[in-house]
Amino acid sequence: MKKVLVLFLVIFILAGCNEKKEIVPKEDNKPKEYQYLLEFEDYKDIKLENIKSIQKIRYTVAGDNRVEVTEKDEIEKFYNSLINLKIGEETDMACEDNTTVYKINLIDGKSVSIEIECDWFVIKGKRYNIVK
Repeated sequence: MKKVLVLFLVIFILAGCNEKKEIVPKEDNKPKEYQYLLEFEDYKDIKLENIKSIQKIRYTVAGDNRVEVTEKDEIEKFYNSLINLKIGEETDMACEDNTTVYKINLIDGKSVSIEIECDWFVIKGKRYNIVK
């Protein structure tokens, strides 16, 4: 009887030490913070009514291709695509064969450039993830 009681106590103690631990998600699973492109630094000046034209310059290994957009409906489509673009965390990723620069010419004579290299914004020499 003592052996059964001792065995029962050992099992009870071992079962008590084997309590379940709460699983904590990794830091990587947290949502990343972002900022809308048009709320970031120099891009705050870009408003649909202020855009005169947009020059799209695409750089690839084959050279560069330039297109200027002056039609209001095309400018509006472009502007509407900018509204939802978000800048994510800074990255050290880079590529050399796929860069597009959008030079936005404003009515007041200023121009603002948006540079997208592969999947990253390039702002003042730093690269930032594009949040989708």
